[in-house]
Amino acid sequence: MDSPFLIIMIIIEVSGAINAFIANLKGFNPILWFFTAGILGLIVVALLPSAKKEEEGTEEYNHRRAKANWWGFAILIFAAVSI
Repeated sequence: MDSPFLIIMIIIEVSGAINAFIANLKGFNPILWFFTAGILGLIVVALLPSAKKEEEGTEEYNHRRAKANWWGFAILIFAAVSI
């Protein structure tokens, strides 16, 4: 393996882990957000309003969670198409 390739893969994995961690704290799907690795995913997950655990089961919680996971899926598709 080339060194630059390995470094890029490590950066992608670390940024994916950071995105997943933030998503989990906000009540979003961490697995989906792991695959949005990169600066775009980080910016979006950081700016989205939290779906707080105290509100779990309410309409507002479900709406915020669904909206955030939709954005994560959209970024994932965008990244896949871009590559």
